[in-house]
Amino acid sequence: MAKKMRIKLKNNIKLCRSVAMKNSVSALFSNAVNILTKFVVQKVFIEILGIEYLGLNGILTNIVAALNIVELGISTAIIYNLYEPLKNHKIETVKSLLRFYKKAYNIVALLTAIIGIVLMPFLHFIIHDTVPGVNIYIAYILVLFSSVISYFLSYRQSLLYASQRGYIITNIQTVGNILIAGMQILLLILTRDFYLYLSVKIVVQLLQNIVLHKITAKKYSELCRGRALKLEKKIEKDIFQKMRALFMHKIGSFIVFSTDNIVISAFINVVTVGLYSNYSMIISALEGLFARAIRALTPTVGNLLVDKNYIKNYKTFCKIRNVNFVISLMSSAGIMLFAGLFVKIWLGGEYILSDFTVGILVLVHFQKMMRESFSVFKEGAGIYHEDRFVPLIESLINIIASVILVQAMGLPGVFIGTFLSSLVLWFYSYPRFVYRRLFRRSYWQYAIEVFVGGLMFAAIMAVVLQIKNIVGL
Repeated sequence: MAKKMRIKLKNNIKLCRSVAMKNSVSALFSNAVNILTKFVVQKVFIEILGIEYLGLNGILTNIVAALNIVELGISTAIIYNLYEPLKNHKIETVKSLLRFYKKAYNIVALLTAIIGIVLMPFLHFIIHDTVPGVNIYIAYILVLFSSVISYFLSYRQSLLYASQRGYIITNIQTVGNILIAGMQILLLILTRDFYLYLSVKIVVQLLQNIVLHKITAKKYSELCRGRALKLEKKIEKDIFQKMRALFMHKIGSFIVFSTDNIVISAFINVVTVGLYSNYSMIISALEGLFARAIRALTPTVGNLLVDKNYIKNYKTFCKIRNVNFVISLMSSAGIMLFAGLFVKIWLGGEYILSDFTVGILVLVHFQKMMRESFSVFKEGAGIYHEDRFVPLIESLINIIASVILVQAMGLPGVFIGTFLSSLVLWFYSYPRFVYRRLFRRSYWQYAIEVFVGGLMFAAIMAVVLQIKNIVGL
């Protein structure tokens, strides 16, 4: 009997590793394709429409991204609550969760649309500059509708994520992104129409959701048919508790990482937004390429943490963090060395930012990348409620510091504010809620490991700067 249990356990471990690898590889490939298509599209976009249009597009996207806060973290809370019933084949519980998710997302879509429309009269307070030939309100409605449509028919996708089949979603999104890029380039060349460019995403996104809706119905036919019972009060209470906490996390994440364009537009100008957008695309591409591969491990980690084996959890974390560290160092060094050269070849010398500004962007990028290994374990353990006020403190520091420093230092000040605000997580959340709670490790052990990592980063970046100056990049 014991031998059979050991064999079963080994088979389960092999299966988990295989699925985790499939999700990570799929995420890496998807991001590589997305990076390539985005750079090509942006090159064509700037050559045909110009840097002002690029800045406007970035600002509108950020404004609509703020409305995603209305989602309240419902998907994350639902996926966390799906791990156990899916693993133990509790069909009725899963069906009840899907029923709840569907209703919640319909409400979210409606609220996003209403709030988005109500905000329209206030756009001119953020967008001071006019862009020739564009009605910013029409463009805003198109970007808004693209966000709203993403909520329809998407609730069943949680089944794929929770059952470690996120690679299916990733693969379909990859095809969708290729279609979007191809159609946008074609329409830009043939029509030079900004509105048609924005409309493409709406159509393809709707098609993606329909395809995934049908795939999940086929793969999980037993879970997607028949009448679902009302969700148990205990599970509903847990979801609402996590939603309240996740709402605060979403506010914090948006303010820290998605308001830079808004601050730059309000205190500098739209053209500077466009210049920063080019570097932002390079950095986001690298973050998406590698961070998404690490994030793909969340369902596997979520299943691992169910057993509460603290030593095994810590060893697994160390493996993920070490890979995360190497990737973060390599991408940071690459940005420092080659970002300016790449922008010059890609778009032209007039679009290059100063070395000091790029250095601050690299610092922000490194710490943001290193957050991924911690986030995978926090999300896998469902730790949202416990540190719900931390993102609000982080975002408050970010706004105050960025607004003060942008007026004193210009563009670099915005990013220094972002870095300063992130220290709240490193000094409080991660040692308390990851090291202490999930690994039973001390604050002292955490401090030593983080300090050593920080020193290694500083030393390697110093060498990289020397190389950059010697070679003249």
